Amino acid sequence: MDIVARDLRSHAVEPSPNGIALRASFDALGGNTTLATMLTEFGAERRGHRHLDEATTFIVSGHGFTEVRPDEDGPATRISWSAGDVFAIPANAWHRHEGTSAEPARQLTFKTTPLMTRLFGSRAFVRDNPFRFDDRYADSDTWRRAVRVADWGEATAGQALAGQATAGQALAGDPPPALEDRPDLGDGVATALIPLAGQRMLEPWLVDLRPSARIASRRNRAEEVCLVLEGSGRTTLFDVDGGDLAIDWSAGDLVARPAGVAHASAAGAAGARLLVIRNVFIDLALGPLRAALPAG
Repeated sequence: MDIVARDLRSHAVEPSPNGIALRASFDALGGNTTLATMLTEFGAERRGHRHLDEATTFIVSGHGFTEVRPDEDGPATRISWSAGDVFAIPANAWHRHEGTSAEPARQLTFKTTPLMTRLFGSRAFVRDNPFRFDDRYADSDTWRRAVRVADWGEATAGQALAGQATAGQALAGDPPPALEDRPDLGDGVATALIPLAGQRMLEPWLVDLRPSARIASRRNRAEEVCLVLEGSGRTTLFDVDGGDLAIDWSAGDLVARPAGVAHASAAGAAGARLLVIRNVFIDLALGPLRAALPAG
């Protein structure tokens, strides 16, 4: 079972079946079966589409915008993005991505596709369903923006989005919510939940590890993947195939800590910052039973 994918900024990508983009799939990383992760590289424009499954996207390289329409014929909203930004698409909203940089853009997208397809037994139901989540489209504060979580880009305050932004509009996204210390997770650990697009199953967390900080041993109930934004460190998985498995990671790596497997993490001497995406559908399904189970 693969646990880590190295340096997504230079990771190899291959042509997709439709030939529109290049991509690399990490759907099964860490044994995940309900959380899909896809690295996509594309040029000026990608074809518009919609889907019931939730999707959160991190920009690995390049800059551009995503056009979102609650209905195909309705007014469009453009979400500006550049490397280091994270944003989300409201469930089943029509959208398309367009790069505006000279080099191809790279997006890392996290989706609940495997779960939704398995639940309904039909990919067409997920991709071609007319239902609209109007309550999510109405909340402009949570879906009409990108949030900057890493300094991976070269955009400056004077750069404007071609054909859309004013001369003074920067490509960088809004700052993330303030970090809060989490002594329950370990010494030197702080986190912030980034609410996006009214999503219920996908939770993006910004995790800050101070130099030599440690996250105590725990087991995930939810499937998750962890993108290393800055710094380096090590994650140890306990009792895997009769022994412990230590994984060293650094900026640009994608790590999936298997659900149900005890693990602990430690930052390097310079600390680390992580973007952790969790699919918490199991907690939603458990409802009141969740309080009676060990934390995940």
